[in-house]
Amino acid sequence: MKTVSDDLFRLIKTLTKPEKGYFKKYAAKNASGSKQNYILLFDAIDSMHSYDETLLRKKLKNESFIKQLPVYKVYLFNLILKSLSIYGAYENAESKLTEMLLNIRTLEAKHLYREALKILKKAKAIALKHDKMKFMHEILHVERHILLSMPEKNSYEKREAIYLEQKKVLEMIANFYEYSWLCDQMTILVDQQADYRSGSSAEKIEEIISNRLMQDENLPLSYNAKMNFYHTLLQYSGSKGDNEKIFFYLNKEIEIAERNRHFIDDNPQNYVFALINLLLYSSYAKKKTVIKETLVKLKTVRDRLKNKIPRETEIQIFFHASNVEMLIFEKSCDLERGRKKAKEIEKDLAEYGADVPLNLKALMLMNLACFSIIDENYESALRSLNAVLNDSGLSLRSDVIDVARLLQLVIHYELKNYDLLEYLTDSAHKYFRSRKLKNKAEGLLTGFFREITGIDRAMHKTAFDELHFKLKRYADQAKEGNLQVYFDFIAWAKGKAEGKSMVDIIRSEN
Repeated sequence: MKTVSDDLFRLIKTLTKPEKGYFKKYAAKNASGSKQNYILLFDAIDSMHSYDETLLRKKLKNESFIKQLPVYKVYLFNLILKSLSIYGAYENAESKLTEMLLNIRTLEAKHLYREALKILKKAKAIALKHDKMKFMHEILHVERHILLSMPEKNSYEKREAIYLEQKKVLEMIANFYEYSWLCDQMTILVDQQADYRSGSSAEKIEEIISNRLMQDENLPLSYNAKMNFYHTLLQYSGSKGDNEKIFFYLNKEIEIAERNRHFIDDNPQNYVFALINLLLYSSYAKKKTVIKETLVKLKTVRDRLKNKIPRETEIQIFFHASNVEMLIFEKSCDLERGRKKAKEIEKDLAEYGADVPLNLKALMLMNLACFSIIDENYESALRSLNAVLNDSGLSLRSDVIDVARLLQLVIHYELKNYDLLEYLTDSAHKYFRSRKLKNKAEGLLTGFFREITGIDRAMHKTAFDELHFKLKRYADQAKEGNLQVYFDFIAWAKGKAEGKSMVDIIRSEN
């Protein structure tokens, strides 16, 4: 049976209010046939929360075009794309350069070379300012063609100058691709797989960081190459749990962006995510002044960019920021604001979940689970955790899955599901053994849960006291990062040993 496509629905749901308004004006002027039919179809789909073609057909059953619905859907999809291609709400360097190149080629085709060169000169300046080397490559190609079409006395010198520019641009493009590939590899290994403790991944990370291009900050030839250079070093520092260097490289990224503010307006994601990461690590390090300053910067840039960037970019920025706020409330045990934020996140995930990147969604669900455990709302914690473990798409984050396996045990212990706990403990033990991880803390925890199910409950406090001692000693020796980043297992064990809540333990140590 043929599956009904929801492509049109997904495209419509990405549109902002100004884009929708512009589309309707565009369709009224440019759609072939009955223009009103496309707007009727557009509005019917836009009113849906999830795509249901049976319901759509019922809504439009009295319309003549319903018999040709698949054809209308395809035409409407392409019509929306055409309207977006000429809509200027998100005018940035690339959109300006695209338009300028079209104008240059139009003038060139009409042999209006001098007029074309005037625009070309401005396009060059924009491309260089915004580090748009792929456009610069195209601009130089057009300039060469114009020069050969209108030879002058000094044509040789001008052509040589273009050639030298082309060589330099190609060098910068190749340099950028080298750094972007190094950065992509490091990000995939550390941020997505987060399995840098295993042999092959650890070796690959060291190989990347030992690359000659990573030995000198003067080797990146452009802004974007330099940002990739520092982000690679940032990810490497994260894999080593080196908080001092994490702060250093985050501040480097922010400093470079703030010295080149036109890049922030043109592509805000890198700058905003650097702020979000600085906020995150500042919360771990309890740098209250940095947290306040970063929150102000984040709010300022978000307000300035509202409705000026694509919806998908806004969603990513919004959810990343919400995720970090949730973490701050968790680490500070601000239960009141944390509960409020958790409800907001759950509501937003229900509405925008399909558009949230899977890595980010996995992190958000994990953080919701961790907060709910601290808040002693174990049923809610289990719902969030099951959403992580039961969605194969979220398993890209192996570090999240590792901790989720352990938190499963924590939650079922708290719920006194001892029979299920015994089964899950055996499953977790086999899982970690098959992964061949070198993290002793995971072994300590799975070993503890295997033992706790077999001893008298009157002895549980003593067992937790021993677990707390072992985890604390191991963390002090190994400076273990990942396990404690997600959930404070040490505070949980100490609370159980002393008969106190996690909130009391964490607050007493802050």
